[in-house]
Amino acid sequence: MNQKENFDPNVETHMDELSELLGSTLSNKKIHVERLQVSYPNHKEEIDKAFEVWKSLEALDVPEPSGDMDAGFYKMLNKAQSDEAAISHTVGTKKSKIFNLLTPQRLAVAATFALGLAIGQWLDFGNASAVQPEIDKIESSNEVSFASYEQTPSAYDRIKGINKIKEQDNPDLKIIKALNDVILNDPNVNVRLTAIETMVLFSDMPEARTYLISAIPYQGSSIVQLELADIMIMLEEKESADEWNELLQSDMLEPDAKIHLQENLKTIL
Repeated sequence: MNQKENFDPNVETHMDELSELLGSTLSNKKIHVERLQVSYPNHKEEIDKAFEVWKSLEALDVPEPSGDMDAGFYKMLNKAQSDEAAISHTVGTKKSKIFNLLTPQRLAVAATFALGLAIGQWLDFGNASAVQPEIDKIESSNEVSFASYEQTPSAYDRIKGINKIKEQDNPDLKIIKALNDVILNDPNVNVRLTAIETMVLFSDMPEARTYLISAIPYQGSSIVQLELADIMIMLEEKESADEWNELLQSDMLEPDAKIHLQENLKTIL
């Protein structure tokens, strides 16, 4: 099932993108945070505060891991989650996820997540599965491992596999097709962004451009939509006009993201 079929216009569901983004290994995190603010202008200040908290956490010095690090980590995580559940039950109201990110309980979880990432990339943001064995090499086969959620359930490992492709000068079409499969079907926003950014490196290949264009109407994530828009503008890809018009006429856009896209895409529509 592709992203178009998975799209859920509920704003609370899509605020999960912020949590995924802040826990990712993407190098241009700030740009994507700004794009998220464009999509949710009413939450701009809260998104910015959450981003500042994460930058502070990532700047912390992390001690050398001890033998009981695993037990301590999960004990802290379980306690934070239990405390949050108790508070939610007492209050009896459901706050939006963007505000929950800023509660002491969320920050405690965030701190342990950051610690886990720093000492060994133990956690997998976006699908909550344990990190699987590292991908040692890119396989030249009909199904490259990073493109298969079933074969590589860890989002962190899928991103690692995709990043290795960046080192290649001339990837074969099987790899380009595998990147396209990720862009269309991967459940993790950060994995899709990494695949898109990698595909752009090979945009001199007609197949790569075609895949990027054809993926446009199937993206339900505002961050991904805005990323693809910037890429198409940079490439001056007027051949993408039909796909953009299809997306703009659909119900897959947040209102503010739609306005932003309509304004920015004028040069290629």
